Amino acid sequence: MKKVIKFGLISGSLVTVLFLASCLKNSPYYVNFDTVAPSIDLPLAAFLGNGIQALSFSPADTPSTFYVIVNVASPKVLGKAVNATLAVDSVFLNSYDTTNSAPYVVMPDSDYSLSSWTLTVPAGQREAVATLKIFTNKVDPSQPYVLPFTIVKADLPIEQWNHLLLYIAVKNQFDGNYVLTGFALHPPVSALTGPFGPVLEPLATSGISSITMLNAHPWSTASNATLPGTYSPDYNINLANDSVTVTNANFGPADILNNPGYPSYYDPASKTIYAQWTYLGGGGARVFTDTLVYSGPR
Repeated sequence: MKKVIKFGLISGSLVTVLFLASCLKNSPYYVNFDTVAPSIDLPLAAFLGNGIQALSFSPADTPSTFYVIVNVASPKVLGKAVNATLAVDSVFLNSYDTTNSAPYVVMPDSDYSLSSWTLTVPAGQREAVATLKIFTNKVDPSQPYVLPFTIVKADLPIEQWNHLLLYIAVKNQFDGNYVLTGFALHPPVSALTGPFGPVLEPLATSGISSITMLNAHPWSTASNATLPGTYSPDYNINLANDSVTVTNANFGPADILNNPGYPSYYDPASKTIYAQWTYLGGGGARVFTDTLVYSGPR
């Protein structure tokens, strides 16, 4: 009797599975992937839509590592090995720059190495990996370098997701999170005048010895108003004497001023920036007196 019941349950389960499978196949939304031909792609490129992947490294004597992966897209793993060859594609990067009004340039080949330009996906597997090494102590942090990898040849049809753009940013010694305190003066709007902070501000590398505030600069703590993001300052540190000059790419040189009566400087011992800067506006100049104390890497 127990055997009959067990057989009946198994038979009922098989009928249910076959019924559901039949229903799915008869559904207008059913796609039979068994008939899809295998192809090859760069999975990170597929995730990004052939866009930019930003990588940020700290400078070091030993190279930093990243991994470039090629992928066999197929309903089942293949019973044979598949080769794919990569190349640096400056033409695609130039096209990307034009379309997106971007400033990127190809990284010099002396700044990196790739373990292999031809990757082999073994039989029975889906991926192959090449090791990318970035020689961070050689990279100029002021340059917007990109490594534009493209699959240029393969044993399988190459998908449209075959352009991997790696933006390589190397942090300078001043890059990091800072605690900002200070005083803001806005002559036409008294509510924006007064002390501000402490505020945790990430400052990112913008040159060999300059860092830019990633957020909008705050006004007085008495108000939630902030400057537009385009008004975020750059703090330029003179490596010869530790003096600091504040600039901004969105202001003309005549619009942003550094107060000569205030000794804007960087203190290496405490990793602190002291700066006073002004930008011109209707009703009077706006003045910020900033103290930025390094709190750690961002």
